[in-house]
Amino acid sequence: MTRIGRVAVLLALLAVPLAAQGDAPKVLRLEPEHGARDVDPARKELTIAFDRDMDTAHGWSLCGGGQSFPTCTAFAWRDARTLVVTVGLRPGQRYEIELNCATSSQSFRDTAGRVLAPAPWSFTTSGKPEPVTPLTREQNAAAVDELLRLVTVEYSHKDRVVDDWPARFGAQREGLLDATEKMVFAARAATLLGAAQDPHLWLAVERRIVPSFRRAATPNFDGKALRLALPGVEAVNPAVWRATIESSGMRIGYLAVTTLARGRE
Repeated sequence: MTRIGRVAVLLALLAVPLAAQGDAPKVLRLEPEHGARDVDPARKELTIAFDRDMDTAHGWSLCGGGQSFPTCTAFAWRDARTLVVTVGLRPGQRYEIELNCATSSQSFRDTAGRVLAPAPWSFTTSGKPEPVTPLTREQNAAAVDELLRLVTVEYSHKDRVVDDWPARFGAQREGLLDATEKMVFAARAATLLGAAQDPHLWLAVERRIVPSFRRAATPNFDGKALRLALPGVEAVNPAVWRATIESSGMRIGYLAVTTLARGRE
């Protein structure tokens, strides 16, 4: 086989989408623990610990919305297995979080690309709940009108996928007007904007980002198949593999870069 032929075979192997093998990662510890009551509302950090090293460069996915989702101000990996979330909590509030969204973003995955199955996390803070002023239909109507103006006037790609934004807004207007919480309004608006299939369209509510669209990347590297195709291949690090083969008196070098994600070099 020629040098070009071998390179073509290698590229073909790397291009075939293959599901990661082995057991999925698991949550080892939550602080506060799932179902905890009387959690101090002055607490500033939530901690998630996993049973193995995670792909920290891939990020995280904490899902939820409305009053039952904490105000998250910072995220930091303490180490490859522990994520710390800086939060603001309210007294007398039940919080509900999902690790990896069942229907959308699933960024929690281990270094082999295995995805954490969606996992619930809830806890309740101590004290009396703070009074919440619900949104009014008048407030929501003004917000809907401004959102429609932004999409039809300011958004450069408004007609790339959606032909008639006013009609789409009209069909979902009542649901937006009926929202009594900011996060509920944002979630419904994000669903509306999701028709554009544009990850650059998102909403922000009290420092929380509500995406309208996500396009997940599927890991497609299979080290086992690479070893079969290239005897003697070795991993330089988790992201780079190399091999050298003798052929017709020539030494042919191969280099495979499995990911460009930061933190894997």
